[in-house]
Formats: sequence, C-alpha cells, structure tokens
Amino acid sequence: RRTVALPLPSGMKAWQSTSFAEGGQSALPSGMRTASIQCGDDVHTWDADLLLPVAAPSRVYVRCPTHGLFCVAGLDEGGVRTGAGLKALIYDRLMLRPTQAIRLTSWGREVKDEDLLAACAVQTNAKLDMSLSLRRAPPCPLRRVRVDSTALKTREFAVDGSTTVLALKQAILEAHCKGVHRWVDEAGQVTQVRGATLIASEATKPDPKTMTTAMRMGEEFVVEGAFEAGKSKGGLSVRQADTGLKCCVQDGCVAALAEALPPAKQRLYYGGRLLQDDQLLEACGVRHDERLFLEFESPCIPDSLRRVRDLGLPAKGKGGPSGEGKAKKKK
Repeated sequence: RRTVALPLPSGMKAWQSTSFAEGGQSALPSGMRTASIQCGDDVHTWDADLLLPVAAPSRVYVRCPTHGLFCVAGLDEGGVRTGAGLKALIYDRLMLRPTQAIRLTSWGREVKDEDLLAACAVQTNAKLDMSLSLRRAPPCPLRRVRVDSTALKTREFAVDGSTTVLALKQAILEAHCKGVHRWVDEAGQVTQVRGATLIASEATKPDPKTMTTAMRMGEEFVVEGAFEAGKSKGGLSVRQADTGLKCCVQDGCVAALAEALPPAKQRLYYGGRLLQDDQLLEACGVRHDERLFLEFESPCIPDSLRRVRDLGLPAKGKGGPSGEGKAKKKK
C-alpha cells in the first residue's frame, strides 16, 4: 500500500490524499503546509513549498570573504538540522569572538536560526555564503576561554567560575605535555592525536638522505606520545601544528615546549592587564570564549637576543646606540 499526499495550488483550501491501492479521495485540513509519502512503515515528510522531498544534509561547504571556503561535515551524526546548529559548528570551527554574528544565505535566501536546513533546500555538498557582523555578546556563563600567543597556535581550555589563573596555567602546561590536538581537513574530517608539542630551535634545510623536511625557527610541531630528545636516529615523525600533516624533522633541531612553560614562567594578559596567579578568571572580567594572551620565553630565542634582553648589551657583531663595537674596516 502506498499513500501520497500532494499539495494543491495555494489558492485552493482543500488538500487531496490519493491512495494507489484501493484508495478514494479525502480532504485534509487547509492549514497543513507539509506533504508526505508513505511507503510501508516509512513516512517521508517535506515542506509543501518544495517540489520534491529533500533529506537533511550531512555535509555543506561555507564560503566567506575572510575565511575562504571550508567544509562542515558530520551534520547527520551530530543531529544538526537547523540553522542555529550549523552556526554553532561554524562558530567553534573558526574560533570566532562572542561579538561576531554569523549570517548564512543559500541562493540569496537567508537561513535563520529556527529554519530547518531541509526546508531551505540545503542539500548535501551545498554551498552557503557567510558574512560576519558585530553584535552585543550574548550573556553566557564562563565555560571556555581561548589562549593566544605570537609563537603558538590558539587553543581552547575548559574553565568555570571557580577557575584561578594558576589552574589555567597548569592546564596550558598539561596540554603541551600530553594534550589532545585536533585538526579538521578540507573534507571536514576530524583528526585527533594525543602527544607533546615541539618547537624548532633552529632553521634547517630539507635533507634527502634522512627524508627530513625544512623547518623555520620557531615552527610548531606535535609528536604522538611522549618526547625524548635524541632517542630517534635521523628523522622524527611529527605533525604540523597548523594543518596536522605528517612530516619528518631532524631530532636534534627541535625542543619540547613544556620545558619552557612552567606556571612560574607564564604570563597571562587580559585586556592589557597582567593576571595574578591567585585571581579568579571570572573576577578579572573574563567572559565566555574571550581570548587571553600568553607570554613566555621561547626555547628558540638565539643567544645573542637573550643577551641583549637580559643584560642590555649589544648583540655580538653589532654596534650599540653610541657607536660602540663597530665592525673593523676592510683592508
């Protein structure tokens, strides 16, 4: 038995239900705005404004002038069916600020928070346009903060109203010792690795003999598991911290970042103010998803620059402000 309910033109107030078995015709309520197809025990329902039923998308592509084109996958696994759920995934994926509002459009039609993606004719692999605007940050309890640094990738940490600055510093240290690192590729697939964070202490060139890649001084890598310097002979298999791509680097040219991140050597700033260890994050005015700035002594600082910073002396081979230490004239 197969029953089909078809919508009539909007000017007519009656709906007709046709049965392909023994059937007859019956009028449905005029206020109904959905159509359905029954095949056995399965009933498929869709918006009456659409010509054909559209299943909920499992993956969509979003393009933005500031963030380019990226893929958002796993919509069916996470049960994301509305525009608000899709915006929440994009918000976490791009680590947007609380004062940034997302506006999505599909073929010129705005996808609102309460709209179903299937009702807006958003299918799998569809492309949506995104634009950002400023808004007043919505009230939300403190559950997560983001830590920025000029030398490291931005990371998120779970906190609450009772979290102190010292507890956050310890969480930063644990995240770089044996934390979980997460990447999302171009197809929207998520990769998670638990390991330690490494930083290149010097610049190197690619070596075809050891199959190692080139490194920039201060470049960040992630090694699975614990890191022991000098254990691997030749190349060390790591992942790039930005993209998660696997590569091989020279073991003697990288250093564990956790050695430079004890809580005593970390300095956290919020709004230009230095935070003390005994202060509560909530008492300092930190709100949900706000960004804190981390300052620390990187292990890749050259000795000449460390000498200038600590002693205030000119770097080796360079003259000071008074002209001292000028290089000898060539013969």
